Amino acid sequence: MDSLLSGILGALIGVLLGHRLAIALYKQRAKYIEKAFYNEFEIIRDDFIHWFPRLAEEYREPLKDEYSGPGTLDLKLVESLVVELAGTDKIISPDQRMLLSRLDRMIDNIKRKDQVRDAQIKKWIEHGEAIEKSERIKVRNEITFRTGELLVDTAQGIYFLSKLVEERDKFTIVRNGSILSFFEYSCRVCDMEFNENDWSFIIERLGLN
Repeated sequence: MDSLLSGILGALIGVLLGHRLAIALYKQRAKYIEKAFYNEFEIIRDDFIHWFPRLAEEYREPLKDEYSGPGTLDLKLVESLVVELAGTDKIISPDQRMLLSRLDRMIDNIKRKDQVRDAQIKKWIEHGEAIEKSERIKVRNEITFRTGELLVDTAQGIYFLSKLVEERDKFTIVRNGSILSFFEYSCRVCDMEFNENDWSFIIERLGLN
């Protein structure tokens, strides 16, 4: 009888320990997935931070010998991690989902605008000084206009992704943020001098004021 009770007790303890181990592994897996989720956003943010000062320089001096381009902006891994998180207790919030949707559209827009800009850059690099003055002005204006658009997108990316990485599951979409405030924040993060008149001029030129 004692051996039977001991066997039953041992089995119950085994089940309890196994259950606790399964819970611990589940929580550890969820924690790793969540960490990877925010790491991916941090990587994209850092790509924007690296690109922003170079874009600002190209806006000031649009006719150069070489130009920068966006990093590898890809949300495929993030989307896979979202699916993984859905199977845990770390489901992303509505505001995080909204940001992910906006970021997806923003990345598509950045790639499209960069392609348009590249066409004008190619024209300048291939023909340079041989381009007629009127055409050179047109090329210059097109490059600066597209570069200004890219600066707006990149500044918003830096602001919102920094906010997401810092706030994590408490992240909220700012309803009253202005483009000028995004520029100011990005300049601070990138250790750049912020001249309100210069950045306001870009906003006005793009018709975003």
